[in-house]
Amino acid sequence: AVSTLPASPDDPSGDRALVRSLDSGHLLALLSDGMGSGAAAAEESGQGGGLLQALMRAGIDRELAVDTVNGVMLARGGEEVFATADMLLIDLARGRAEFTKLSASRSYILRGGRVLTVEGGKLPLGILEKVEPGLAEVKIRAGDVIYMTSDGVSDVLTEEEMEQVMLSQ
Repeated sequence: AVSTLPASPDDPSGDRALVRSLDSGHLLALLSDGMGSGAAAAEESGQGGGLLQALMRAGIDRELAVDTVNGVMLARGGEEVFATADMLLIDLARGRAEFTKLSASRSYILRGGRVLTVEGGKLPLGILEKVEPGLAEVKIRAGDVIYMTSDGVSDVLTEEEMEQVMLSQ
């Protein structure tokens, strides 16, 4: 499931989130957060996240998809435009989860009463010509619950509070 909440009730959320099945037998979860809040942030996250989703659904390699979206955002030029990208690709047959993080907040895996963390990435999309995402691969087990959050959550909850929320589920 996905949920977003705007910084102000009168503005759209600057976060875009989705979960989609891919023809390749993978599950794609994507969270993108545009710079700032409101309509401009929603446009940035929508463009970056939407294009990344489309490329992944078309079967494009993860690295090429990230480089392509980064290039498109850089080509807009003239103004500071960037978006975080937090992408999770799960191979449903093998139970392998690949996290690709570009200036994304930590992700969490709730497993048997314990909380495991997957560290966030480095620079966001649209800042430098070549981006190097944070990458992590994790073996997923039956019963695991994965939480992906933007800075809207990590700016409000401490690590301890986040763990308490997950463990209370």
